[in-house]
Amino acid sequence: MPNSPPRTLFKLGGSLLDVPDLAERLRRLAALRSEHRIAFLPGGGATADLVRDWSDRFALSDHAAHWLAIDAMGLNARLLCELIPGSTLVTEMPALRLAEADERPVVLVAGPLLRQIAEAGGPSLSESWEVTSDAIAACLAAALGFDELVLVKSCEPAADTLETLAERGQVDPAFPEVAGTLGAVGWVNLRSQELRVRAVRGRGP
Repeated sequence: MPNSPPRTLFKLGGSLLDVPDLAERLRRLAALRSEHRIAFLPGGGATADLVRDWSDRFALSDHAAHWLAIDAMGLNARLLCELIPGSTLVTEMPALRLAEADERPVVLVAGPLLRQIAEAGGPSLSESWEVTSDAIAACLAAALGFDELVLVKSCEPAADTLETLAERGQVDPAFPEVAGTLGAVGWVNLRSQELRVRAVRGRGP
């Protein structure tokens, strides 16, 4: 029986939703892992910023703000699904494997999946603004058994280790620990003319 293809989760920064040729760049991005089973997860971007404003304006609890921001990612996921031809929006864990079996690209909706993972006794994240969509993506990638997580950003990485990236503010403080169990972590600058995946190491020398 042949081995299953590797599985890659592309986590798309929410700020990239303003890229005019985003659909074409997503196609080129998927081509970087053409032999893999591909899934996408968008960050919160402007929708999460709205939740930050609500949190300040209405003095929301950390719990309420955390889950409102995660649910805001779901709106972006639905947009992303419209931009990726043939993709499937996944809100339940069993549906992920079914879509992958059909070799369709997948767009994950973070909120429902995180709740199902927690109900099944899986990992959970602290409820604070120190946890952003990067750590959420790492949590989902680990819990759903992805072989690789690729952070898709608007810039080049300022370092090649998770800890230094966190120190320099390019990923959230929770990300290095959450991503530490992943087999591989990569980085793509989607605004670059030439797209390529740069490997990021778990720890420095």
